[in-house]
Amino acid sequence: GKDSAAAIFSDSLKKEIYAFQFHLLSPSISKVKYKPRDQRT
Repeated sequence: GKDSAAAIFSDSLKKEIYAFQFHLLSPSISKVKYKPRDQRT
């Protein structure tokens, strides 16, 4: 019923938020990983 639908919704929402945070973080992570190499060469 309503409870299971709400649980599914909140679970999918958590996954979307987690994925969104990962997309926000990944550019800064790749900058840290690749910028020093680019500066050395």
